[in-house]
Amino acid sequence: MGKFVLVLHVCSYLTMQCPGSAIMGIQYDNWADCSMDGYRFSARHLAKMDQNRVNKEKLAIRFECRQVGAPT
Repeated sequence: MGKFVLVLHVCSYLTMQCPGSAIMGIQYDNWADCSMDGYRFSARHLAKMDQNRVNKEKLAIRFECRQVGAPT
C-alpha cells in the first residue's frame, strides 16, 4: 500500500467553488489514519477562520487523502 497525504479544500456552498486548498505536511501509512486526521484538521481550520466570512460565504472544508508514490 502507498502513502497518503491530506489535502484540505476550502469550499463555498454559496458558489459551489473550492478556490483554496492546502496540502498538510504529513504522510500517512494508511487511509484510515489520513481520514481521521482529515476530520480533525478540517474542524480546527474552520474554527480558526473568520466566522463572519464562514457564515457569509457558507464555507466548509472538504478533504481528500491523496495517494503518493507507487502502491506496494
